Amino acid sequence: MIEDKIQLVQVEVFENPTKETLDRIFVLKRDVAQLRRICTPQREIVHRLARGEFKVVSPKAAIYFRDIYDNLYRIVDASYAYQDMMQGTLDAYLNAINNRLNETMKRMTLVTAVLACLTVITGVYGMNFRHMPELEWRLGYLWALSLMLGVPAALVLYFKRRGWL
Repeated sequence: MIEDKIQLVQVEVFENPTKETLDRIFVLKRDVAQLRRICTPQREIVHRLARGEFKVVSPKAAIYFRDIYDNLYRIVDASYAYQDMMQGTLDAYLNAINNRLNETMKRMTLVTAVLACLTVITGVYGMNFRHMPELEWRLGYLWALSLMLGVPAALVLYFKRRGWL
């Protein structure tokens, strides 16, 4: 049952990790830790009963205690495996979220670079100096517009070739 839940969460992590997925991971981690915390001491007690250390336990009853001990031993072993699976699932979730964040940061960097170039160009051509070289130039306005279109287009092309878009 726990193993089925772990597998469902693992599938969810690789298909579409969400905040609810993280909550399910932590609930399962808590359940696995609780299972181990309960079963480990019980295993030791049942082991002592199965060895026949106490006179109140008959040899016939000791056989049943050995069977219970075997089951508890498997449960505790499985809980360690489940713990490893949950840690791996949590790591995969964090990696998936980190990759998604990296993609978002790439796009934000692109937008910032484009807007920064436009800000510099409009800042330079928006100054109110009397003696700017392009101020009296007949094609100055066309030149400024060309820069404002060309530089961002070149940046987008550059980022596209780098695989950021």
